[in-house]
Amino acid sequence: LNDERVLLVVDGLDEWATPDLARQCVDRIEVFAGTKHAGVLASSRPFSPAELPVDRSRWRMATLTPLDHRQRLDFITKWLAPLIAESSLAKEAAQWASEIESSAHLRELSDLPLFLSLLLHSREQRTEFPEDLHAVLNDAISRLIGEHRRRKIDTSGTADQFPPTGDIRKVSAATAEHMHTASMI
Repeated sequence: LNDERVLLVVDGLDEWATPDLARQCVDRIEVFAGTKHAGVLASSRPFSPAELPVDRSRWRMATLTPLDHRQRLDFITKWLAPLIAESSLAKEAAQWASEIESSAHLRELSDLPLFLSLLLHSREQRTEFPEDLHAVLNDAISRLIGEHRRRKIDTSGTADQFPPTGDIRKVSAATAEHMHTASMI
């Protein structure tokens, strides 16, 4: 703090319960950064920046590029490492990556590490990846609404501040429809 070499990293800037709390959070981050001459690096999901109460003249926005084939293979290999014997790890990881690459909707979902991990978790519990896009998305949504949401509520202790499951499903359905429409072009 004394020599102004602070970088504040905020993961999940979009994970606010109400717009008022979001504004309060962003205001506090900006005050801290301004008074301490600290840099701020914040992350949010792709569909959330439009909803974030940030002054775009003072915040620069960037988008992560999708994972490429090599990054996807590395991710899968690291995922499988604790589950598979080292002697067959490379072959198994290549097979899983090939299964993903052979399906347009799996490949598109696997562009983002969050969805790739959801796909891998789903595949780990079955003998193959689901072929139907709706089955893949339903599984991902169930995990996000169930496990992920439950952990967030347990961590925050503010269950009444989180959107209802029905609202999350509606947003997820709109996202799935957008992906489906985009894949047909």
